[in-house]
Amino acid sequence: YSNAFSLLKGSIRAKADAIKFQLVYADELSTPRYIHYKFFKSLEMNLDKWIKIRKYSKKNKIKFYLDKNKKLLNLVSRYI
Repeated sequence: YSNAFSLLKGSIRAKADAIKFQLVYADELSTPRYIHYKFFKSLEMNLDKWIKIRKYSKKNKIKFYLDKNKKLLNLVSRYI
């Protein structure tokens, strides 16, 4: 979460028009026995964290895009 928020803040400071995040799901990328599975798992974020990031981007007038999972994007949009 802190990495995503730092990227968002940096994009705002750089006066970017938009930010796009790639959603990562460890189970879609590998099996639990894969050497980097735990790393992929650590990149996953729950809906509450995505909502906080989306609200902050909206407040700071930067376009927000999520790649990979339209279902999560629709859920996030409902809360803002």
